[in-house]
Amino acid sequence: MSFWGPGTGLYASGRTRGPARNPDAPPKDGIRRLLVLNFGQLGDTVLSLPALDVLRDHYPDAEFTMVCGMPAHELLNLWGRSDRLFAMDRVRVRDINPIVGAFLICQSISGYWKPTPDAVVVIHPISEINLIAYGARIRRRAGIVPRRGFFSSLINEPLEGTWKKCHASASYLALVHQFCGLPAPDLTKPPVPRLELPDAPVRNGRIAIHVGAGRKERRVPPKVWAEVGNALHNATGKQIAFVGGPEELGLADELARSISGASVLGGGDILSLARDLAASGFFIGSDSGPGHLAASVDTPVLTIIEEHKSLRYRTLGPTTATVMHRNITDVTPTAIIDAALRHPVFTGARA
Repeated sequence: MSFWGPGTGLYASGRTRGPARNPDAPPKDGIRRLLVLNFGQLGDTVLSLPALDVLRDHYPDAEFTMVCGMPAHELLNLWGRSDRLFAMDRVRVRDINPIVGAFLICQSISGYWKPTPDAVVVIHPISEINLIAYGARIRRRAGIVPRRGFFSSLINEPLEGTWKKCHASASYLALVHQFCGLPAPDLTKPPVPRLELPDAPVRNGRIAIHVGAGRKERRVPPKVWAEVGNALHNATGKQIAFVGGPEELGLADELARSISGASVLGGGDILSLARDLAASGFFIGSDSGPGHLAASVDTPVLTIIEEHKSLRYRTLGPTTATVMHRNITDVTPTAIIDAALRHPVFTGARA
């Protein structure tokens, strides 16, 4: 069943699939109703998929309710293993007065803990979310604690010491293993996210270039992308497709017009984007959600990423590569082009 929450533009459509899959089964570890709060952005949510799989598999008969941000809710709807899914505009809430933001978050999920869940897992470490878990009077409250403070004290099953010392994907998995009472995973081997698409498309070999990023300090200048696109088109003979979010489609269209046969991808929902990326033969972009999404559907990826972020947020997968930098303005077209053409996917592809 689909529905709209209160407010305008703040709440996404949600869905519910009814009660627990086997309501007569005895609750495992005393958990019949499990609430998962996952307010990471798109890339964080992709990286949390292996941990969510473990959590779902460990509690197969529990009612699994997930509350998340937008547009990551579209990805989690594709994941499809929660019984109830609700979403709100976490970025919009983040950018307003913190007190008002906390009130709106509480308002948004106040109806999802009736009856009260037996446990809550806060997947992404956003401090004020811990207040919600505590205010709901949920007995077990687990979450990652990057630093000690008032909000972190509201978590009674904290996972400490992982957030800055290993990949985010490994941190999420370690949290879930601790919560489920499973042996601690090897933090040096982060799990690779995989997203199964309905009717997966056939690859067409094009090179997809993502022209944006969530933060300004990650955005490659447009003139660099123009030079990279032209050089790779000439060297490989592959079609170039520029990928942009809703606010980047104008730039993507401008870049596409500068290269013969180039096209624009994006502007639709997450399923459409995932299918476009799965159909592509190669993906290049800054550290951002579309890159992690591309890797999760087995598209070879080259990520331009800051050195200090590579440990925690590098793109995962057997066909991923990186160009690391200390400042995005130091990244030259030649560095990106050379790294792309050294990738195994282009073996023998040079003109």
